[in-house]
Amino acid sequence: GPSTYLQSNMTNGPAGTYNLYSVDIDTGAVKTLWRGTFLSFAHDPVNGVLAVTGYETVGSQAPPTLFQVDLSTGKWRKIGEAMSSVKYIGMGDRRFIATGGKGEFGTMWFVKADGSLAATGYSTSQVNISPHLRYVVALGDKLQVYAWGNDLVRQVKLARPASAIDQIIWRTDAPGLFFRLGSELYALSLTDGQATLIDGNVSLAPGQVDAVFAAPADIGPQAIWKIPKFNAEFDACLSATKEPRACLIATMQTLGASPQAVEFTRLLYGEAFMVSFQEYGPVDVASVIVHPRPNDILRYVLVNGTPRVVYADNDLGRLDLTHDPAYPALVKKYPKLTIWETLHHFERMERLGQDGQRFIFSYELVDGCHNCRMGSTALVAFDFRAGQFIGTKLLSLQE
Repeated sequence: GPSTYLQSNMTNGPAGTYNLYSVDIDTGAVKTLWRGTFLSFAHDPVNGVLAVTGYETVGSQAPPTLFQVDLSTGKWRKIGEAMSSVKYIGMGDRRFIATGGKGEFGTMWFVKADGSLAATGYSTSQVNISPHLRYVVALGDKLQVYAWGNDLVRQVKLARPASAIDQIIWRTDAPGLFFRLGSELYALSLTDGQATLIDGNVSLAPGQVDAVFAAPADIGPQAIWKIPKFNAEFDACLSATKEPRACLIATMQTLGASPQAVEFTRLLYGEAFMVSFQEYGPVDVASVIVHPRPNDILRYVLVNGTPRVVYADNDLGRLDLTHDPAYPALVKKYPKLTIWETLHHFERMERLGQDGQRFIFSYELVDGCHNCRMGSTALVAFDFRAGQFIGTKLLSLQE
């Protein structure tokens, strides 16, 4: 919740043995989440889940196992065997990336919200995950950049194999990164995929970071694109390149979109553009149109927090509808009752304590399909504390 943080302490047992706790700042209550040895852990704030690689008991000789801990109940379950590490990524339904599994250390797996595993399809186990931007870089023969849906958005061939890269530094002020090959430091723009040598004589110890970035400028109403009719320009670009993300950006530039509007579309992987903005500070609300899709697909994103963009559809998380008082009557009439994530509307913002914000969205409930609308809705809160996204919470079902 908004007042909880995670803490790990070394015990008096064998070296490398840790306990993992959650601590409630307001009450001081401490809950033990893991009593055995762990090698790594990662937190999914959207679904209230902790992924842990390690052992159930101290001194175990078995290969480390991947576990999933439900933070609301403290219950855990095994997800995969022989897993050596796990990292949070939050790319849609792909919540974590785990290494190992099925006796193959070095193999990469997505861990989905329901705990199932899916192969990443990466040709290498050398990956680097961006903080808060939801990109993954795979370092094989080429440098490959993946975004939402595990879509390959950039593939860059370097003078040497990308697996030789010594260090990656993600930019915080723009979609891009720096990487070091020996003494050579390069800048890579994720917009055009161009890698530029900026220093040929860098001397850094392994793991040392020598970079300072200005905080990214706030996203504001300057990023709104007052859209003209652009289908002809967009279709011409698409027929020439077959890259819809690049074509949306190129068309916006051709038709005079502001630099802020273009930069915002880059942050959304070139898939959408802003049509309205509401300031609430420190986190604000923007509505976007996804393209190329029907123009009535209006969606909302929460911006200027951490992560810099939180999606009302992709970041909704798994919500348990069954505990709501209205659920029994609704599911009796509609056996396939579910929330349709993309059918949502922003309702209001409320203050959450001294430094918190709660953004409330309504989502249409459907009977199993997009067109099977019931006229009922689910109210869901997106909670932030000091700009940091905490997670989502079902408030009520409304007939």
